[in-house]
Amino acid sequence: MASLAEIRAKLKAQETRSERGTSGGDNAIYPHWNMNEGDSAVLRFLPDLDTTNTFFWIERAMIKLPFNGIKGQMDSKSIQVQIPCIEMWGETCPILTEVRTWFKDKSLEDMGRKYWKKRCKIFVCSQNR
Repeated sequence: MASLAEIRAKLKAQETRSERGTSGGDNAIYPHWNMNEGDSAVLRFLPDLDTTNTFFWIERAMIKLPFNGIKGQMDSKSIQVQIPCIEMWGETCPILTEVRTWFKDKSLEDMGRKYWKKRCKIFVCSQNR
């Protein structure tokens, strides 16, 4: 297990390399800040089977695909589906292969950002209330 100083140093190095921007949430993190005073939550940290992982979380890349609705339904609202980017497993992602070409055309850059993968973290712990 890495020391706190090692984790901080690695985070600092990643922060300087990463692009600036905001990341959206997917409700994967327990919102402890919304707890009432006096409430309690139990966190149980689980062992990480990846011994090379410095942190106590795993990063994943998700792509959000918006759709106008469900075919055949009259009052269908727009929906958004999240799928994992298969580049996480070392394979070529057909969605990002297409989206990368959009960044070469200034008129398609905004749409390219809309379909680009978003990073989020899964913490290696379980929560009980």
